[in-house]
This record gives sequence, C-alpha cells and structure tokens, in this order.
Amino acid sequence: MKGWFIQAIRNVVAIKPPGVFVSEYTTVQALTGNALDAGDALGTLFRIEVPVSGIFQSAHLLDRDDEGSELDIALFDARIDTVAAADAAFDLTDADAKRKIYQLNFTTFSDNVSNQDASIENIGKAYKVKPKSKGKKTGWMYAQAITRGTPTIAVGSEPMLRLEILPDEPI
Repeated sequence: MKGWFIQAIRNVVAIKPPGVFVSEYTTVQALTGNALDAGDALGTLFRIEVPVSGIFQSAHLLDRDDEGSELDIALFDARIDTVAAADAAFDLTDADAKRKIYQLNFTTFSDNVSNQDASIENIGKAYKVKPKSKGKKTGWMYAQAITRGTPTIAVGSEPMLRLEILPDEPI
C-alpha cells in the first residue's frame, strides 16, 4: 500500500539537476609563424560564451598543430585591462589578478597522429560572470593562453578550447 504513495511523491517532487552545458569549441587566439618562449602570451585575450554561473566540470584542448606543448589558459570573470602582447611575457597586474577565476594547465596530451588533445577532469570550481544583457542566462568569460613550452603555431592550426560546466540554472 505504501508503494503507490511513495511513487506518487517521487513523481510530484522529482528534482532534476540542470544538464551539463558544453561550450562551442573556441579558437584560442595565437600568434602564428613565430617561435614562442615559455611564459609568453600565446596570443591575445579571447572570450567564451558560458552560463552566468556554475561549476567547471572539465576542459578539453584540441592541439590542431600537433605539437603537444604544455599550455595554460587563465580564465577571467571580465575583460582585463592589461592584456599581454602576443610573444611577450604574460604579466598579470594585481588588479587583474582579482578578476582571475581559474587557470587551466594542459600538460599531458594524447597523440592522434594528425593532432593532439588534452583534458582536465573533475575541476569543481564555481564561478560567476555578468550576463551578456539583462535577463540573459549566458555571459562572456575571458581567457588568455600562456605557453609553457616553445611552440611555433602554423596559420590555421591554432588550438581550440571547449568547457563543460554544470550551470546553476538550466540554459
């Protein structure tokens, strides 16, 4: 007799977490054709459309240039003022460091013959960005790639980044 009652309660109060948001692959801005030094800005600041708030689950980097060079990507909750020039040391000011949400460190790559990829799993870092406009459920997260190796990226082979996020509310 209790079985039907419990089932009815489950149907009425079913709580479903929001689905995982998977961003579009975003091209990482990169200076092409030049040998870069470790610690250089790979290119200029770029942005990724994300839910206004949530928890980072994972990140995936596609290395279309097939180099497998370690790469960091610093993520910010807003556009930063001191953007490093490509092929110059990445030097974050104290004011802009306050805007930093997280830094993705891609260190281990899988070789796919024509390209390589790296993933970071189980990040678990909460974040919040401003909505693109009033009432929107998505906003812009800004990012800066930083070399840890000495890559020379070919034109048209810039890395691509995808984020998987558990949003605080459905998108």
